[in-house]
Amino acid sequence: MRTPRPRCPRRGWARWGPAEPTADLAAHSAVAVFQVAFGRWVSADEPPDLATCIARDAAALRALT
Repeated sequence: MRTPRPRCPRRGWARWGPAEPTADLAAHSAVAVFQVAFGRWVSADEPPDLATCIARDAAALRALT
């Protein structure tokens, strides 16, 4: 049986994952990586697969720290 989703994701999901602001930073970072990777992927003449683009941009973000 699946665990029901909490009514308020912000409060409910905090029990299962990192505390804020860590969770918010992680979510926004993931979206930023996807946006940059997708932009590169659609604008390249001969792009690698999308997963490769995402992995490269995620690695670039990790290198900043």
